[in-house]
Amino acid sequence: MFKSHVAKKYKIIVADLAPYRDKLWIHYSKYPEIKFKYKTFHNDPIGIYFFPEGFKTQGSWHHNLYKFTARLKPSAHVLDLATIKDKDSTFKLLESLKAIPKDDPDWPPFQKNIEDGGTQYSTPIDLAWEWLQRYFIGKKAAFTKAFLNAGYDAIFDDTDSIFKGETQLIVMNPKVLTDIKRIDQTDTGFKQVEQARQVILEALKKYEGKILKDEKPKKKKGFGRDPSYVGSLIQFGHEERERVVDPTFKYNEYGRKITFEIQTRSPSGSSRPAVELNVSTKGESDVYRQVHKELWPNNFDSIHSESITWKLEEFNPDELNYFIINKVMKMLWDDEEALKYKKKIKDLWEK
Repeated sequence: MFKSHVAKKYKIIVADLAPYRDKLWIHYSKYPEIKFKYKTFHNDPIGIYFFPEGFKTQGSWHHNLYKFTARLKPSAHVLDLATIKDKDSTFKLLESLKAIPKDDPDWPPFQKNIEDGGTQYSTPIDLAWEWLQRYFIGKKAAFTKAFLNAGYDAIFDDTDSIFKGETQLIVMNPKVLTDIKRIDQTDTGFKQVEQARQVILEALKKYEGKILKDEKPKKKKGFGRDPSYVGSLIQFGHEERERVVDPTFKYNEYGRKITFEIQTRSPSGSSRPAVELNVSTKGESDVYRQVHKELWPNNFDSIHSESITWKLEEFNPDELNYFIINKVMKMLWDDEEALKYKKKIKDLWEK
């Protein structure tokens, strides 16, 4: 009754939200329950902030430990800022929120720009939202109450008026939410690291040499502000004393050795869960070292390195196997491949 009365008086535009009405809304949280966001970055209403399903947020909200999905009840009254397109609808919105002052010296410039249909850089609703943030500065509860009293349960914005680059829904009345489900995004990456380790160990069986070191996955501490991660390390090659020395190469007394490092990655400086899996390699072979020495006689760093990364949920064992055999081992274990590399580089230089 109250909402209908207010809507009729101010001709409130209740968003149809046809593209989103039946879809899922996504909320990210550091906590295992949905909470109102009282401390917003900007002076915006207090509410629960949702994004349309499939929308990738700016920054790293989507890496939070918990993800909630929900739907809006058909009865939800949603203000769609995209429907506020001209000065008349803008003033009606401000009037419904009782945010048109009589004697505030800051109001006239906003009023004039809205009457003019906006400015070169701002639409009427951009100006209205900027004014509302100023009018309710330090009064987030009053800001929220103004929308609720005007009959709105939520605000939808895909106009960049509230926050540039974010398509979002601010739900101020949680009673309009339904079908709420929680998804724990707490995968540590242990499973993927172990899976990658097994792929590498299996691939190395094809080559003459031995496993010199094999660390099972374990949690390791990051450096500086980087978070802890799950890591594993494999070292493959020959013991120096077992290496058959080929007299045609001057720098072959060190033997062959390749290190495979597997580790998860999280957003830098955060405590959020792992989001990526990285496999990096470094090593030398006799031929590669000789080739490097001939091409760059003054550079003694002849370590060859390769790296490959996946999103944690998209780790592909077959792709890793191909990477090990065709990228890493061809260069560091196949003498013919290393010599082809030498010829390729020389050809490029001669051109």
